[in-house]
Amino acid sequence: MRVRKRMQRRHHSAKGRIVGLLSGVLTFGMAAGLYPGGGTETVLNVQAAEAISEPSVTDYATKEQLMDDTFKPDYGTGIGTNIGKLIFGKNSDGTVQKWYILGKDGSISGDNTIIFSDRPIEKEVQFYASTENRLKYGSTIYPNNYLYSDLDSKLQSLEGTCFSNQERALMKDTEIKVKTGKDPNIISGSSFRRLYALEADPWKRSEKIYAGRQSATGISIATYCSNADTSKFWLRSITNETTEPNVYQDVQFVNVADKKVGGAKTVTEKLDVWPAVDLDMSNVLFASSYDGSNSNNRDGMILRLDGKNKDIGTVTYNPRTNTVTVKPVNTKKVVRLVVQYGKNANERGIFNRSVGTNQTLTGSEIFENVNASDIDWSKCKIWLEITDADGMIYAVEATEDTTLATIDSIVAKIDEPEAGKLLSTSVDAGDHVTAELTWMDNNQTVPTDKKAEYYPACYTAHITFTAAGGYKFSNSTKIQINDVKGTSVPIDGKITVETPFFSSKYKLISITAPASITVANGTAYKDMNLPTQVDIVTEGGTVNKADVSWNTGAPVSGSYDPNTLIEQTVTLEGTVTCPETINANGVNLTTSITITISAAEKNNTVEAPIADPEAGIYTENQTVTLKSATEGAVIYYTKNGVEPSSTTGIQYTGPITAVGMEGQSVETNIKAIAVKSGMQDSLVMTYKYTIELPSQTPEIKVPVITSQPQDVTVKAGERATFTVVATGTGLTYQWERDKGKGFEKWGGIYGKGASFTTGVLSEESNGFKYRCIVSNSAGSVTSDSATLTVIDDATPPSETTYIITAAAGANGSISPSGSVEVKEGADQTFTITADEGYEIENLKVDSSDVSAASSYTFNNVTEVHSIEATFKQKVTNPDPGQPENPDPGQPENPDPGKPEDPNPAEKPKPEVKKDETPASSQAPLHEHSFNWVTVQTASAMQDGLEELRCSCGIVKERSVVPASQAYVNELYQNLSQALAEGEVSFDSGRIYTISDYLIRKLQERADVTTTITFEYNQDKYRMMIPAGVDYSELMEDEDYFYGYFYFAKKVGARVESL
Repeated sequence: MRVRKRMQRRHHSAKGRIVGLLSGVLTFGMAAGLYPGGGTETVLNVQAAEAISEPSVTDYATKEQLMDDTFKPDYGTGIGTNIGKLIFGKNSDGTVQKWYILGKDGSISGDNTIIFSDRPIEKEVQFYASTENRLKYGSTIYPNNYLYSDLDSKLQSLEGTCFSNQERALMKDTEIKVKTGKDPNIISGSSFRRLYALEADPWKRSEKIYAGRQSATGISIATYCSNADTSKFWLRSITNETTEPNVYQDVQFVNVADKKVGGAKTVTEKLDVWPAVDLDMSNVLFASSYDGSNSNNRDGMILRLDGKNKDIGTVTYNPRTNTVTVKPVNTKKVVRLVVQYGKNANERGIFNRSVGTNQTLTGSEIFENVNASDIDWSKCKIWLEITDADGMIYAVEATEDTTLATIDSIVAKIDEPEAGKLLSTSVDAGDHVTAELTWMDNNQTVPTDKKAEYYPACYTAHITFTAAGGYKFSNSTKIQINDVKGTSVPIDGKITVETPFFSSKYKLISITAPASITVANGTAYKDMNLPTQVDIVTEGGTVNKADVSWNTGAPVSGSYDPNTLIEQTVTLEGTVTCPETINANGVNLTTSITITISAAEKNNTVEAPIADPEAGIYTENQTVTLKSATEGAVIYYTKNGVEPSSTTGIQYTGPITAVGMEGQSVETNIKAIAVKSGMQDSLVMTYKYTIELPSQTPEIKVPVITSQPQDVTVKAGERATFTVVATGTGLTYQWERDKGKGFEKWGGIYGKGASFTTGVLSEESNGFKYRCIVSNSAGSVTSDSATLTVIDDATPPSETTYIITAAAGANGSISPSGSVEVKEGADQTFTITADEGYEIENLKVDSSDVSAASSYTFNNVTEVHSIEATFKQKVTNPDPGQPENPDPGQPENPDPGKPEDPNPAEKPKPEVKKDETPASSQAPLHEHSFNWVTVQTASAMQDGLEELRCSCGIVKERSVVPASQAYVNELYQNLSQALAEGEVSFDSGRIYTISDYLIRKLQERADVTTTITFEYNQDKYRMMIPAGVDYSELMEDEDYFYGYFYFAKKVGARVESL
C-alpha cells in the first residue's frame, strides 16, 4: 500500500506527523543515492582511471570475423584490412606454427577459413628427387607434376607429425588442380589435400601468390612472406619461362628477398615449404590471443572450440550490478574464467582466474584502474574454458544476466519550505531513480507561483519515485527524505510517499537581560524570586517571552557564602529556552543577572553545635550528643560527608552512635549546623570519631616442621613421593627441586601440598634433591633436603591405578593432598590436621559426610574417590554465663577408655542444635538438622555446589565441587567403558589441560579414537587424537599437566578451530 497519511490539523507536531507518514527506521548510514542489489553498492577504488574498449581484432576475433572480410586480402592489392594470425600445430622442428588468416574460401561449402603459414613448416625440400619422366598407370608423369611430387608427399606426412588428431579433424580437404608439362593453360589433374603449396601466375613474375580451391585468394608476397627465416620457397605451379628440354623439370618459386615470384627452379633443388590449409570453422566459437599469461608480447590467436558438450559450466555478467557470476560444472579439469578487453594505447587487458566453485566477482576485482562508470561490459569478452587432453581449448561464452537490479533504499534530498520563497519543484534521488514532486496544503495542490508562509504553516511533499530501466524496487524499500526515514512497498513498480514539512520560523534577533536585584543576607537562591522568563526580540521588532533557568552552582563572577556577613555581589548565567515557534537563528541562548546580597545584622548568627564527647580515637563504641548555645536553635547533621542544612541534613533529636568493628579501624564523621529563623545559620562543625575495637583473633606463629622429608629410592619407570609434616595456622607448601644447579620451584599445582609425588622417573633423575618451604602469614620455614635415588632395573609399571582427589579448606591441611594415584587393590590413608586454634568441622568422602576424624583410610581401591576436609575455630566457652559442660552430670566422653573410631562403619548423625528460647515463652523449640544437599551437580562444563542446610532454610556452609574433578572422572570413565577400537567424544568446556593420570588411561586405551572439544580465549576448538598414539615420551616426563596445544604437538593430534 502507499505510504500516505492525510493531514488532520495544520498545527500537528512535525516529528509526530513525519514518523506517522514514514514508518520504520533505517539503521544504516548512506550517502545521497541508491544501493542496488542486496543493499551493497559496488565501489571501485581507482588510482588513475583507464577507459575500456573492444579488444583489437588481432587479439580477439569471432567466428564470423575469421571468415568474413575482416582479414581477407583485397583482390587487387592482396593485402587485408587487418593482418591477423592463428597459432595452429607445430613445424618440423617442434616449435609452434603461426598462420595468416585469409578468410573464407567461397568455393568450398560450409564454415571455413584459409590460413597460410607465416614461416617455413619445413626447410630444404626437393620438389622431386629426379628430373626423369615416370610412367604411372600407363601415363607419363613429368617431374614437375605436383600431385606426384616429393613436396606433396612431405606435406602429407607433416599432417601426422605436426598436428594432433583434433587439429587434423579441423583441417578440411581442398581440391588442388595442377598443370604440368609445357602448357600452363592445361590442367593435367586434380586431387584433395589438407596441406598444399600455393600457385602463381605462370605468365609473369607476379608480386602475388594464390590460395584456395579456385586459387581466388591472392596474397601480397611483400606483406605475407616477409619472414627473414627463409629466402625461397616452392610453389606448385609451372612457368612459361622455360623451354625444351627443361620445360618438364622447372617449377615456380617465391624469392622472398625480391618480394615476388622468382621464375623457375629445377625440381631437384632444395627450397623451403610454405603451405596453406582450409580450416573447418563449424565447431569454432572464436579465437583469442590469451595463451594463459598476461603478457602483452603476443603474436597470434588460439582457436576456442564450442564447449557446450564439455560440461564446463555457465558464466553471466550483470552490467547493472557490475558483477560476473561463475557456476563451473566440470571439476575434473581446471576451469578458467577469462575476461578480455582493450585498454589505453591499444594494450590488451586480461583477467583470468581458476574457478572450482560458484562465485560472483565484482568489477573492482576484475578491472584495475578503471572507474565503475567507465565499465562497458558489452565491449568485454568473457568466457569459461578448459584445455582437453589433446591440447585443444573448449569454451563457453558469457551471457548477460537480464535480472533487474534491486534497489533496496532511496536517499532523497529536497529543499524544505522557507517563508517568503517559492516551494522547491525538484527532488535529488540519486542515480537510477527519478522523482516527481507536488506540494499539498490542506489537501489542496499549492500553485507553483505561491510563496511559503511563516511557521506554523505546514506543507506536504507528495513524491512519486520511479526506477530507471534495468532496476526495480524491493518489496520493502527503505526511504530517507532529508532526515526522515521509513519503508515502503512499490505499487506498479513505483513508490509514492507523502512527507510534511513545516515552513521556516521567525528568526530570533536578541535576548534582553533582566534587571539586577538585591536580597537580604543569608537568603537562599531558591528564596530570591529569580525571574523565570526573559524578553526576546525577533525579526520585525516583535517582543516575546522565553523561559530561563539559572546556574546557581557556578556563578559567572563573584561568589555567595550564606555564612559571610558582609555584603556580597554575584552574577549568575541563565540558559534560555527558545520557543518552538521561533528559529534560534544561531543566537547564543544565554543571559545573566547580577544579585547583591546585603550585609548581615550584628549578633544575629546562631552558635555552632558542640559535640560530647570530643572527637578522637576510642577503643569502645561512643554515644555522641550535640548542643547549641543559642536557645531555640535546631541542629541538623550528616554522616555521609554532605554539607548539612535544613534541607540536606537529619534533624538532631537524640544521641548519635559511632560504632566500630573488631580488629578494624572505623571512622564516623559527623557534620552539624545550627539554624534558627531570623538568624544567620551557624558555621558547619565537623567531628571525627575513630573506633578501634581490639581483635579477638589468636596469635599466628611461624610454622614448625615436625617431620622432615626422607630420602627415597625407586626403580626407573616408577614414581617417588616426598612428605613433610608441620604445625601452624594457615599453612601453604611450596616444593623445590635441585637438579645439580641449585633449588628451584617445582611441582605445579600438585607441589602445593604437604606431600609431593614426581612423574614417572628415569635414571636421569638419579641424585635429584627435594625440599619444601612451609609458610603462613607469620613467616616461613624450609625443610631439610631429601635425595632421590633411581635404580635402572625396573620396567615401566603396568598396573591399573586410580586417582583419589584430596582437598582441605582454610585453617587446616590433609596429607597427602591433590590428585593421589593409588594402585588397584591397594589401601590409602589420609591424615587430616587442623591449625592451632581450629578443629575439624566436617569430612566428606565421595561427596558424603563421614565422621570428622583425624585420619581416613580407603581400603582395596578399585575406583576413583575424593576426600575433603573443612575446619572451624575452637570455642572453649560459647556462653560466658554457662559452664563449659552444660550437663555436669554427664561426662564429656561417656567412655574415656575407648578411643574414637577413625573410620566408623556408618555416617555420623546430622548435627542437631536447639534454638534457645526464654523460659517464659511458650513457643515450641526448633531443632536445626543440617544435612549436605547438592544444589548443582559438577560437570566438565561447570563447578558443582553443595550446601550444609537445615530444613528451615538456614545454610551453615557451602562447598564448591570443582569442574576439573568432574572432567577427570567423566573422561576417565568414558575411556574405560569405550568399545574396542571405538570412539569417544567429550566436551571439556573451558578446561584445556590434560593430566598424566588421563594420559596413562589414553595409553591403556590406545585402540580408541578420542575427540575433545574445548574453549580457549573465548574461541572453540576440537582436538582429534587418533588411535595408536604412543604416549611413552609424555609418561616419562615429570610434569603432571599439559596444555592441549602442547599435548597435541607432542603426540601428533590435530587441533582445529570451530
